[in-house]
Amino acid sequence: MLHTDIATELRGKSISTEVSPLSFREYVAFQPVEPPTFSTNGIASLRRYFEQYLASGSYPAMALIEPATTDVLLREYFDIMILKDLIQRHGVSSPDNLMAFCRYLFSQIGKPFTLNSTYNHLVAGGMKTSRNALTEYLGWLRDSFALDTEGLFTSSIGEYERNYRKPYAIDWALAVKNSPVWDGSLSRAFENCIARHLRGRFKSIGSYLTKSDKKEVDFVCADASGNPRQLVQACLEFSSVETFQREIGPLVATARYLGTKENLVVTVNTAEVHTIDGVEVRCVPAWRWLVES
Repeated sequence: MLHTDIATELRGKSISTEVSPLSFREYVAFQPVEPPTFSTNGIASLRRYFEQYLASGSYPAMALIEPATTDVLLREYFDIMILKDLIQRHGVSSPDNLMAFCRYLFSQIGKPFTLNSTYNHLVAGGMKTSRNALTEYLGWLRDSFALDTEGLFTSSIGEYERNYRKPYAIDWALAVKNSPVWDGSLSRAFENCIARHLRGRFKSIGSYLTKSDKKEVDFVCADASGNPRQLVQACLEFSSVETFQREIGPLVATARYLGTKENLVVTVNTAEVHTIDGVEVRCVPAWRWLVES
C-alpha cells in the first residue's frame, strides 16, 4: 500500500510515520565493528564508509551485501517499483513511455528541469505522450517515494510555479544505476545525498538564485514558519580557485540578503572557515557533518 491508500482505507483513523532509507549515521551503525570515533583510525573508517555509502546508496541491504551485488539489487528495486507501484497500480497503457520518463528524470538528478522541457525532449525522441500524462507520472513517482522535486526558495507562489525544479531520488545510487546516461562523476549523487539529509532535518528546502547575477545556492533550508535558517552548497571537490569562487560567492551574497547565520559548504574532505564581507562560511567534510548533524 502507498501512503495515499492508507489514508483512503482508514479514513483519518491513522497517524503515518515516514521511514526513510538509512542516514549515514545509521549506515555506520550497520557495520560489523564498533562505531568509529574521531580518532585517527576512526576518521579513516568514517571516510571509507562514506565512500561506500556514496557509491552504493542508503537502502539497508546495501550496508550488508557485497559491493558486486549492489548494482543488480538496485536495478531490481527500480523494476519492481515502476512495475508494481506505477504500471500495475495505475493500469498504464503505455508502460514504455512511463519507463522512459522515469529514466530521464533519474538521469537529471540535481539538474534544473521543467515538465515542458521534459515533454519537448521526450517527444523529440519519438515518444507519443502529453504534458498531462507527464504531470500524472511525476505525481505517481512522488507517491511511490521514488523521487521528489525541490523548487526555488521564494515567498511568491507565482515565481515558485514558473521556475524550474530539481529532481532528487529517494536514493542517489538507485538513480545512478538506473539512468540511461551518466557522466561517471558522483558530484550529482553527492548533491542528492546532501538533499536527502537536509530534507529530514528541515521543514522545507529549495535552491536560490542571487538577485544580481542569478548564481545558484544549492539549498536554502527553512523552518516551519518559512524562515531561512541555513544555506548549504554541496561541492564534491573544493580544491581550485575557480571552484572556491563559484561556491562561496553566491553563498555570501545570499547570506547577506537573507540574513542567515549558518552558511555551509559540504565537501568530501575540506575543513576550513572563511569570513568574507562579514559573512562566516564553514567548509565541512560530509562524513563528519552527516554524523554530527
